[in-house]
This record gives sequence, structure tokens and C-alpha cells, in this order.
Amino acid sequence: MEYFRITKYNHEKFGTSEYMNDWTSVSDVGKTFGGKVLTPDVYIETENKYIYLLCEFMKENSVSAFNICGLERCDIEENLDRINSRDVHIPEGTKELISSISKTQKIEGVENISILARLILREVLWCKLEPPHMFVHFGYDYYMYVGCKKKIDKNRYIEGMYIEPFKSPYLDY
Repeated sequence: MEYFRITKYNHEKFGTSEYMNDWTSVSDVGKTFGGKVLTPDVYIETENKYIYLLCEFMKENSVSAFNICGLERCDIEENLDRINSRDVHIPEGTKELISSISKTQKIEGVENISILARLILREVLWCKLEPPHMFVHFGYDYYMYVGCKKKIDKNRYIEGMYIEPFKSPYLDY
């Protein structure tokens, strides 16, 4: 299995003010970073890049379902209200999806997996996605970790995103 860290951060700039003064959470929407306000549109554009890469790894590895491990739910209603108040709206069917995964501990279909990944990135809940052929973990500060048998081709990478070899710190969690 190969391991990757997927992030919006260019680690070649680690330690610079540009790297250190960057947003790390949906709760940063409306705040200023490097002289620019993080708008809901910019946040969603970045989130979409993570979802795109997740879907590309899933396609490459023929994965369409995950087991849910380590599900952590805080106050879902409060978290959904907090996100909606930042004009980063939650997709239709989200509450039903949360209820379903809580019962089955499984998630199927690219659309449902994409919604769940958005909820994790937006800090509504947290879990690890783990079938036998691929896993996806989400970490602090907007990091995504993938373990899989097949890496996506470099021409499917996306500008402003970085994919680097890195083992997930959540493997034993």
C-alpha cells in the first residue's frame, strides 16, 4: 500500500510567513489571511479540490464504499447551524446521511462519500473511511491522508494542491 498526504499547503514554503499565515478551517471564513478575506466561495473552491482528488483516488482504486471507523459526533445540529451561518451551506439530505452512517457504520456511493468528506472537512463530525483496498483519514489543519494500492496519475493533479508520500498519523488511532 502507498501512503499520501493531500493538502493545500506547499511544504516547500514551510516556516515562511505565507505558509504560517494561512487558513486551516471552515471557521476561518470571514477572517483575513495574507491581506485577503477568506470568502465562502474561496473556501468551497478549495474544498472542491479535496473532494475531486478523493474521487480520483477512489476511481483509480475501484472503490465505491467505505466502512466508517471511529465516528465522533459532537452536537450535529449546532455544528450544522455554525456552518450555515458562514454561508457555507450543507447539501440536501445531510441529516439523513448522518443518521444512516450512525446506524450502519458504512457509506456507499461517490455522492454520499463526497458529502461525508465535506462534513469532515467542515468539522461537523469526524471519522476514518476504511475498506480493504483504500483508506481516507482527515487531520487537523485541513490535511487529508490516503492509503491505496494505486496512485493517481500526475496529469490528474490539480493546481494549488499538493500530494506527497506521507503515512497517516491516524492509522493506529
